[in-house]
Amino acid sequence: MHEIYMKRALELAKKGGLDVKPNPLVGAVIVNQYDIIIGEGYHQEYGKAHAEVNAFLNAKEDVKGATMYVTLEPCSHEGKTGSCARKIIEKGIKEIYVATLDPNPLVSGKGIEMLKQAGIKVHVGMYQDESDQLNQHFYHYITKKRPYVLLKMALTLDGKYATDTYDSTWITNDMSRYDVHQTRANYQAIMVGIQTVLKDNPTLNVRLKDYQGRQPIRIILDSKGMIPLDSQVIQDDIDTWVMTSSMSEEKKNIIEEYGKRVIYMPLKHDRIDLEEVLNQLYDLDIQNVMVEGGKTIHESFLREKLFDEIQAYIAPKFIGGTKSIQDLHISTMKEALELQDVSFDIFDNNIKITGRK
Repeated sequence: MHEIYMKRALELAKKGGLDVKPNPLVGAVIVNQYDIIIGEGYHQEYGKAHAEVNAFLNAKEDVKGATMYVTLEPCSHEGKTGSCARKIIEKGIKEIYVATLDPNPLVSGKGIEMLKQAGIKVHVGMYQDESDQLNQHFYHYITKKRPYVLLKMALTLDGKYATDTYDSTWITNDMSRYDVHQTRANYQAIMVGIQTVLKDNPTLNVRLKDYQGRQPIRIILDSKGMIPLDSQVIQDDIDTWVMTSSMSEEKKNIIEEYGKRVIYMPLKHDRIDLEEVLNQLYDLDIQNVMVEGGKTIHESFLREKLFDEIQAYIAPKFIGGTKSIQDLHISTMKEALELQDVSFDIFDNNIKITGRK
């Protein structure tokens, strides 16, 4: 029976979506002495009640003496919403099953210890792998102190991003593009270089039928401040951050009048310093970022090894030309960047290759 309740807690956790980031996805279930669920909750929005508190708020009866199932160690510190471990103690929970510990080394285990000291029977590890997988980007954000970086590529079979006349519409098929939108819906931010904006004028949003979740923030790397004021990412109502090293005060003010944000960044070898970009995004509470291109920005992330995962959608087309990854400073096969934990998906005649650094 215990597994059933923890599975339910994991299902609840997934409902949080982008609204909870940079916090983790967490679900909680409360069960009475008759093995009946009397309360459920999940973390719904950053800065608001945690899963345990919502489960108490939704409880159908007094929870004193009940058992709780939660997908992540209850917090021990007094943050925006108070200590969940303390709340559990106050409510009289007698036993708790926790899927996994908080990954923050400054916090990990303290919530568990607080519960044990209060006489609550604690079990840790049920469905730990599933819980860890659910919050892998949060764990990375907490332990590495930078966002999780996904490079998304759409390529021909000969490795090209576009023809030499910059035509890339469309390399992949509808099924592949639908999958991309599903991935976008799980990322706080989408990043592109300025050339992608100049050539394609993209919207960079989630366009799934009936999608009502939060739209990712668009991040534009634009070292020379060239972004057109009439581009879609400036004109629409979705958050856009332009990261630049050179932009006139007048243009900056106009962009900010549209409700967008301009962030000045240092250069490294005449390009925006990507490591500083990731440091800045961490400071701005960005847990994960999907880098959609184009070729030049992908080359930079690959060359500096600042990515964590790659999703490459490959279409069975040959176009020749020069628009492929080139500048990686690799001279021997032993130096090649080889992905690990590789998996494959097929979308009609397209292949998706996913792998980690």
